[in-house]
Amino acid sequence: MRCHTWVGGGGDRLIVTEEGRDELVRRLDSQIRDPQREFSQFLGAVTYLGALGTDGAVEAPAERVRRLQQRTAADEDRLAEALAAGVPRLYVIEAEYALCLARAETAGAASVIDDLRTGSLTWPTDTATTSTPSTPSAPSAPSATPNRKGSNA
Repeated sequence: MRCHTWVGGGGDRLIVTEEGRDELVRRLDSQIRDPQREFSQFLGAVTYLGALGTDGAVEAPAERVRRLQQRTAADEDRLAEALAAGVPRLYVIEAEYALCLARAETAGAASVIDDLRTGSLTWPTDTATTSTPSTPSAPSAPSATPNRKGSNA
């Protein structure tokens, strides 16, 4: 992406060429249209939930749920404040999406906790299976399209 930087009396300005804008739009369009599997640290850790033992496998996710609920409530308040202050919804759409993800994560973790507590999710008794938990599918190869900081997000 080609751009020019100009430092003037009003501070730094970034002037993007038409070619640069076209490339930006192309990349954004692709990132929004094409769902990618994005594996979080949490997903990697929860793969080995059994290593925490039966008590830890309830306590750790329960603490995560509490923290997610607190963060979600604070984020909902900030979003409501921004909207009430007249910030256009389009400018905070990523905050709405992040709240949806946090709510889904909270519900998923709460469901696992409930299943552990009720006994519908049990520990294997075979030592071979308890020492080697199964892992999810490996993430796909990194995208050939580079972006900021070299990540694939």
